[in-house]
Amino acid sequence: MLYSLVFALIYFAVLGIIIIFDMKNRKIKKNLHKIIQRYEDEVKEKIKLG
Repeated sequence: MLYSLVFALIYFAVLGIIIIFDMKNRKIKKNLHKIIQRYEDEVKEKIKLG
């Protein structure tokens, strides 16, 4: 009984950490995508201007 309780606590703790890490990862990816998009737009403008 005690072992299953400890196992459940560890399981949910790990699951929570994975979910939090995944959410942070998504935010970082979105920010990187925005930065790359902005850079690409600047390069396109420079090409248009010659």
